This record gives sequence, structure tokens and C-alpha cells, in this order.
Amino acid sequence: MLCYCRLVYMPMSYLYGKRFVGGVTPLIRSIRQELYNEPYHLINWNKSRYTVAKEDLYSPHPLIQDLTWEFLYHAVEPILSRWPFSMLRQKALQVVIEHVHYEDENSRYLCIGCVEKVLCMIASWVQDPNSEAYKRHLARLPDYFWIAEDGLKLQSFGSQMWDAAFAIQAIISTNQSEEYGPTLRKAHNFIKASQVRENPSGNFTAMYRHISKGAWTFSTQDHGWQVFDCTAEGLKAALLLSQMSPDLVGEKMEAERFYDAVNVILSLQKFNPTEFFEDTLIEREYVECASSAIQGLSLFRKLHPTHRRKEIDDSISRAIRYIEDTQKPDGSWYGCWGICYTYGTWFAVKGLAAAGRNYNNSPALRKACEFLLSKQLACGGWGESYLSSRNKEYTNLQGNRANLVQTAWALLSLIDAGQAPLTEVTDQSLHVKEVGTTVAMEVPPTATKDVAPTVEKEVGTTVAMEVPPTATKDVAPTVEKEVADSVLVSGDMRVSYNYAAEQDRSIRVRLRSAYCKSPFLDPTRASETKREGQKQKYEAFKRKTKPVRRNVGTEESVDQSFFLELEEPKNWLSTDHIDAYMSLLAKGRESKPENFRHSLVLLSSEFYTKLNVKWKSIIEADKEAESSFDVLGFECPPDWIEYGCGGRPGWGQPWWLYTQLLIPCCVGEPDGHWILCKVDLLDRHISICDPTGAKKKSNYGERFKQVMPLRQLIPSIMNKCGFYSNRGEVPRGSIFNVGRQIILQQVDNCSCGVFICKYAETAIVKSADWNWGQKDMPKFRKDIAFDIYNNSVSFKSPIDL
Repeated sequence: MLCYCRLVYMPMSYLYGKRFVGGVTPLIRSIRQELYNEPYHLINWNKSRYTVAKEDLYSPHPLIQDLTWEFLYHAVEPILSRWPFSMLRQKALQVVIEHVHYEDENSRYLCIGCVEKVLCMIASWVQDPNSEAYKRHLARLPDYFWIAEDGLKLQSFGSQMWDAAFAIQAIISTNQSEEYGPTLRKAHNFIKASQVRENPSGNFTAMYRHISKGAWTFSTQDHGWQVFDCTAEGLKAALLLSQMSPDLVGEKMEAERFYDAVNVILSLQKFNPTEFFEDTLIEREYVECASSAIQGLSLFRKLHPTHRRKEIDDSISRAIRYIEDTQKPDGSWYGCWGICYTYGTWFAVKGLAAAGRNYNNSPALRKACEFLLSKQLACGGWGESYLSSRNKEYTNLQGNRANLVQTAWALLSLIDAGQAPLTEVTDQSLHVKEVGTTVAMEVPPTATKDVAPTVEKEVGTTVAMEVPPTATKDVAPTVEKEVADSVLVSGDMRVSYNYAAEQDRSIRVRLRSAYCKSPFLDPTRASETKREGQKQKYEAFKRKTKPVRRNVGTEESVDQSFFLELEEPKNWLSTDHIDAYMSLLAKGRESKPENFRHSLVLLSSEFYTKLNVKWKSIIEADKEAESSFDVLGFECPPDWIEYGCGGRPGWGQPWWLYTQLLIPCCVGEPDGHWILCKVDLLDRHISICDPTGAKKKSNYGERFKQVMPLRQLIPSIMNKCGFYSNRGEVPRGSIFNVGRQIILQQVDNCSCGVFICKYAETAIVKSADWNWGQKDMPKFRKDIAFDIYNNSVSFKSPIDL
């Protein structure tokens, strides 16, 4: 059985067998109301056993399975609940909790994942609320916490080892390792420290565990669970580092530790009877794992040719045969741990190439190249939807959009396979945005088709572009690199490959990528000098007596008074001030996207004003509009739809590419008060960020009414702008929920605008934080004013032109 399922079922069966029920509190009632679409006390749990959304029903239940369930519940369960058969259940519960404790101890109370962690912790608490096991569980909870821009989350423990192994390989493949000596040394230390040095404790075979000495986990050594492909990739990274100078990367691992890793890999390549079942409850074979094993063992065989040579040769041969046998008729491979055919094909090609296969001697690689070239988009890139994993048929992203990561996978596959010439492929260019090493787009990975995302969410994905090393005679890359004057900048990467075999053929690869300049140079000196010069110009601009107008991103140009009012501590910020700063944040994300989060759309204060005016007219015409408003039937004005489609100049992109809106709202007539509304388009929730919300709790009801235009009208805009159709979803007519998000509170009556500017900055700028208070207000006002000036341009009137 798949280890994740087993470690979920064990604590769940313990809790069910103990008939544990928690106390009903207001929080529990609220959660029940949120989770279930009917009152909790009316739910027919027996019927719910068969209530599965059609989107989630990958394998319909056979009749015999349903009959078995009914028999167990109605016949066996009542018997096991009564003496003397209840004694058997008590024995089973004792065995289960022993297994739970064993897994806890051997993972140092991390468990294998966040779901399992919580269930095992609850099981320990149910057994004994004062137990040492429960206390140790509590101590490891922070390992799973993740503070995101929208609050606290519980994440997977991490992918530290997996990420480090690929990052090491990517750096080494550039043939510029000398520039990254300190980085590689630290990474090498992490690789060595992360290897599991012992098998699970005690009689681990009786606890259904496998040897782990020499393995690498997905995350860190504490995790304890050996992972086949992580071990292979860790072995490969460690072997690559072992060939480098110890002065650069540190001392290499002892040979025995390499032997232990090989032992784990060989032990895990066995006949797998579960391949005849579906993919959720059981473990199966994967082309990605077979590929990683081939790559790791091939490199080990080259460096340690005498150690278990026959077994390694046989293992590699069987892995090659498995990869070739599982190739689809169209030349692709199904990828289970990424999306999907692009990912699987990339791994398959890398594995076959590592074993000596190439375009000339392998029909499988030629078919793979034909498949990839047939899926190339008109823009030159590749983009595959998660629907490929679900439907088991290659599906492009909506709108035939290219995805940088998948484009890299495809191009690397063609290069590794020896497809040449690639001129026609690469001359179309990849049309990748100049965004440094961090690219915001659909996340390519998925964890099997059963848990693929229901929507293609936009997230940040770090991309490592690997340049194949000069390890083989067929490929000899020459990198011509221009070092730009910043730590992370965009530049042209030109790589020439000379194929010595048969004839001299060369290709030219042009990629838009990012480079890190030499760590021995100071990248900030020039930018600091330039900024000081701009500050001097700004001070001179403020001193001018004659009005000088500038464009700051708002509809109207402004003069010196705009900046002086902004800097004055006792001045209330106007809509022009707020919109100018929001425009500045939006422009900053376009020019330096690596410094910004990309899940948010920034809007101007005018957006709320338009909706507020319209909503007032609707209420005046119909007093019952709040309860009877037709969300899907409402005809939105064209300029509203422009916001949702991304057609409003300077204000965002199409909403369906994002998950949240950030809207400054001027409320509280006649004096005016600034709040910031963070609108979650997927969860249909509005968080009110009010600088006076904590001081005056009575304001909450008033704020609730003031954001009613957003609650009622944003769903209408989403429907009319194509939000649902572009995401492949059914339009929803419900209005948004509202909640309050506590932020720092102002101590005067004029700083609300400054506070929401600061909160907007922390929401979108990665490096910003709330280490800030009222005492920092004057400096922040000056910083805002200067940044707006620094990004503004001189205004030319039609007469001047």
C-alpha cells in the first residue's frame, strides 16, 4: 500500500475505533456550516459513503465493493462493538497506536506529511493528553507553518533535498562552478548532512518498513523516509561534487556512503504486483524514478566501476527496458509527478541518454523528438495543462499559452536526445518574459492525477535551466555570457553545440534567461549613486517656485504641491496620492517581477467609487436589492468589464489569471476614511484591512455595509468579463463573504491612507514586512513621495507639443 495512504488510515482507524468525538464549540459549528451544504444534524452519513463528485470519481465502485461496505457496516461493525468481540477491537487498536508511535519516533515526530502529522498527533492526544508523544508532536508543528501574504498556512514539510539536488546539477552544468564556490560548498554540506545514516529502529520489517541507510528523503534527514528518486538524484549530485576540488566544494563523501545509497536503489527495484491496480491506494512504478536511477547508477558505475558491477548493469538494463516498453504509441511517456507528457518524456529521454542512447541509435528517442516537435506551439514554446494528467491525453493550456518550465523540459529533451539541427525550433524563440530566475505562471508539478488541481492557479515557480555538461563526445557546449550590472538580470544566453559524430552540425539556441554576476563585484554601487542623484533632483524640484507638472500614473498631472502634501505628517492622503502609489507598485511588478508576488491584481480607488455610486442608485431604486439582486443577470457598464479583462490602462491583467484583487476604498462620508479590501476571487471572500478596525470595533458593521458594492457587483463583473469561461468553470451567482484582517492601527486621524499604502506594499512586495509603526510614518511618507517622483515623467501639455 502507498505509504501516505497507510499513514492516513492508521490514525483514522484508531480514532474511528475509539469512537472519539470532540466537543461542540462555536468554532466547530462554524466549520461545519462552512464544510457541508446541508445542516450537520440532517446529514445521512450512510448515504454519504457513495456521494462523490463526478470530477473525483476516477474509478467507479463495483457492486461487490458497495455490498462489502454495507455488510461491514451493518453486520460486522455491531458485532465488533460488543463483548467478547470488542476485546479483538481493543487488541487491534493497541497494535495500530504502536505503529503510529513507531512512525512518529522514526520521523522525529515530523511524520511523512502534514495530513498524517495532524492525524497522528490527535491519535496521541486521544490516547493520553499528557503523554510525551503528544508534547513532542506539538514541538514539531512549527516545521509545517508557512506565513503567506494572505495568512498562516499548513504546508508540506518541504522539498529541500529534491530542490538542492537539482540546483547543484544546474549550477555545475553551466561550466561556471568556480563562481559559485561558497554556494556549492554549503549545498554539498547539506547533501552530506541530509543522507539517512541508519535504518529504522528495531525490527523494522515487522513494522512494514524498508532499509533506509544511505538513502535521501524528499526534505531533510529528520524525515527518515527513503525516497527512490530522491536517493538517485542525491547520489548523482554527490558524485558530481566528488569530482570537483575540495578547496572549492569541500571534502567529498566517503565511498561507503555512496555504496549505501546504491544499495538502497538496487533494493527498491523489484517486481511490483501492485501495478495491476489503480494508482491511489498503492505504490507503482514510475518512468521518472527509473530515469533517475539510470542517471545515478550510470555515473556511479563510471566512477566506481568495480562495486557490484553485474547487479548495477542488470538494474540499468531492466530500467531501460521498462522505459522503452512504457513509451506511448505517439512517442511520449506519461509523467506521474509533473504535468505530464512533457515531464515524463523529459525524464525518459534523460534516462535513455545517460545509458548511451541517442537520436541515431534509439528509435524510442526519435519518436520522442517527433512527439515534442508536434506539440510545439506557434509562439515557439510548449504549454501543457493539468488535464493531461486527468484525461491521459495531451492537452494544451487554455489559449495555447506557453509555459516556461515546460518549454525548458521540452528543449532539454531535444538537446539530450541529440535532435539536430534545432535551428527551426529555437529560431522561433521562446518568448519568455524577462523576469530573472523566478517566473510567475501555472505551476507544472502535480502529485498524481488523483490530486491534480481543479484550476490552474498562478504561482511563482523557480526555474533551473540546465546546460548539458561536456561529459560526452557528442555534445560540446560553448557558453557566451554577458555579465550585466545587477545580481539578477535578463540577458541573452547563446549556446553552441558541435556534433562531432558523422558530420559537423551546429545549432544556435537563444533563450531569455537570468544570470548571476560574479560575487566578487559590487552590484549595488552604481544603483546607489544613481539614486542619490535622483534625490538631489527631487529636492531641487520641490524648491521651485513656479509650478512644474509631472505625470505620476493618475489621470491628472500633478505639481510640487502634490509631493509636499504627501510628505506633510498631518495631511490626509487624497485619491491621487493613493492611486499614484498603487500605480507605482503595479509598474514595479512589471519592471522587476522577481521582487514581487504575482497572485494579486492592483486596482485604483476609482474602481470602488464607480461601484459604490452604482450600488447606491440600485438601492434607491429597489430597497430589497441586497437580498434580491440578480448577480448573473446584471448588465455591467463596459468600463467595469475593462477592469476584469485587463483592458484598463495601467490597472492589472485579466482577472482569470490571478487569485486576488487589492482595492483601496475611500469610505465614511463626509470626512473620508481609507481601508484596503483584499478580494479572494477563488474563495469568494473579502478581507477588510482597516487601520481603525481594532480600536473601534463598532466600525465593523459600518464597514460591512460600505463594502456591499464589492460583495454584490464583483461577482457580476467576473461573470461578464469571462472569468469563469476562461477558467473552464461554471458561473457562480453567490455574493462574497466578508471578514476583517487586523493590521497596525493609526494613532491619529489622518494616517489611514499611509497605513493602507504600507499594507499594500507588504502584500505585493516580497521583501516588505510589518516591522514598522507610527514612529516610521514621516520617513515612509517621504519614501513614497520620492519613489513616485522617481518613477514619474515630465508633463507636456498639448500647447507645449
